[in-house]
Amino acid sequence: MPNARQKGASVAAQDAAVDSLRDREIGVEQEHLDRVYHRLEEKIDEAEFLMHDAVKRGQVGTPGALAERDAQVFRAGVHLNRLNSEFEDFLFGRIDLLLGKDGERGPDGAYTSVEPADDAVREDATADIAETLHIGRIGVLDADYAPLVIDWRAPAAAPFYRSTPKDPGRVVRRRVIRSKGRKVLGVEDDLMRPELTAYLGGEKLPVIGDGALMAALGQARSHTMRDIVASIQAEQDLVIRAPAASVTEVTGGPGTGKTAVALHRAAYLLYQDRRRYAGGILIVSPTPLLVAYTEGVLPSLGEEGQVAIRAIGSLTEEATGPEGATAYDEPAIARIKGSSRMLAVLRKAARGALEVPAPAGAGGQLAFGDEP
Repeated sequence: MPNARQKGASVAAQDAAVDSLRDREIGVEQEHLDRVYHRLEEKIDEAEFLMHDAVKRGQVGTPGALAERDAQVFRAGVHLNRLNSEFEDFLFGRIDLLLGKDGERGPDGAYTSVEPADDAVREDATADIAETLHIGRIGVLDADYAPLVIDWRAPAAAPFYRSTPKDPGRVVRRRVIRSKGRKVLGVEDDLMRPELTAYLGGEKLPVIGDGALMAALGQARSHTMRDIVASIQAEQDLVIRAPAASVTEVTGGPGTGKTAVALHRAAYLLYQDRRRYAGGILIVSPTPLLVAYTEGVLPSLGEEGQVAIRAIGSLTEEATGPEGATAYDEPAIARIKGSSRMLAVLRKAARGALEVPAPAGAGGQLAFGDEP
């Protein structure tokens, strides 16, 4: 039987092998992130060229040229602003997928099939990885229009959040990538199909760490709200991606992530329908403290300038000006307006102007449990 020294040497050798594999996988993701930033630099150059070209077009002086210039400068400016923003964890996820049932690709360059092909898994419980997608804050295509990064709000990114070992779909491995700026700091994997032996490029698919959820739980907290884009759970994703045809009411106890999910939903709605939300989104907060706590979330999700977060008290100030309301009601009218009966009337009128959400489970009201 091995003695204590031999056991210690064996454990040390295993730890060294794990560290070596982790370092190798971090290197793989670093190489991909380098490609992404190289492509971003190219896109920034293209956007700057478009802006300069638009200014030259406007020098012709015709009304048509001026209108075209203004539109092109605006589009290029918005695009340039997004590209110039370097966020922590810009690239935060990856999914390795089985062959899908069809070979069609969506507008983001990813295959559209959710379920694996009938022959994706061989009789000996082995399979080959057919597609790898990296998930990030904005989408990035290479020069040949192949996806380098899928926007987290795109349909192709949904399996990153929805896949579970009970219902994995095409996902074999889900990886959370921790990075800061242009440097990859670590990776954590979740195996969605543990019964499979999957191969990527002829090599067995490695699994690193204790899982993405445990890594998210171990992250340091700060005095301001962080986005949860890398750790959204399946039930939260259902709320974020719920159809916008009616009112969506989210219920849950304290600390269940309602505010974070609402902010991510705002970013998702802007991504899904730019024309409908061109006028912007207003988020009303009960207190100025909550505004200060949450104001950095939407910019970190790639949406800045299209969403206004206001405390409810400041809305009246913006409507009436710095001097406030100057008209006065007669005492009898003022008593009616300030009564609890008036509150009930206003509440009924407000609810009557909206389509009432369906009961829980029918698509209108959504509830979820404690967030990690």
